[in-house]
Order: sequence, then C-alpha cells, then structure tokens
Amino acid sequence: MLEKEAGMTEWTDGRLNELSKRMDEGFDRVDRKMDEGFARVDADIRELTGRFDALQQTLVRISLTMSVAMFSVFAALIVDHF
Repeated sequence: MLEKEAGMTEWTDGRLNELSKRMDEGFDRVDRKMDEGFARVDADIRELTGRFDALQQTLVRISLTMSVAMFSVFAALIVDHF
C-alpha cells in the first residue's frame, strides 16, 4: 500500500512546479499581448477622435457659410421687392 501511495505522489517531485511556472509564463505572455492590443486600439481611437473633431469643425464652417449665403439671398430678395 505504501508503494502505491508513493507511486501516486511521485509525479509531484517538481513537475507540478514546472507546469505551474510554464502556465504563469503563458498567462504573462497573453497579458502582454492583450496590453499591446489595447494600446493599439487606444491609439486608433485617439486618431479617430481627432478626425471626428476636424470633421465637426468643417461641418460647422459649411453650415455657417450656407446660413450667411441664405441670409444674403433673402436680404437681396427683400431689398429688391421694395
């Protein structure tokens, strides 16, 4: 019986520690890759935010220009009518 117990626990002579170490290294590698991926996504989002800000400014300028143009046309029509 003692031999059977010794045989069953014999595999824990350091192989479990090695397996645990390899798993930790694997998790660390995956963690680093995830951090790198999130950093790339963050940079892409910042770039898109800048583009949307520029687009918003362009749309505001276009709408102001069109408003001034429409006001000028209406003013010319009113002045011409009288």
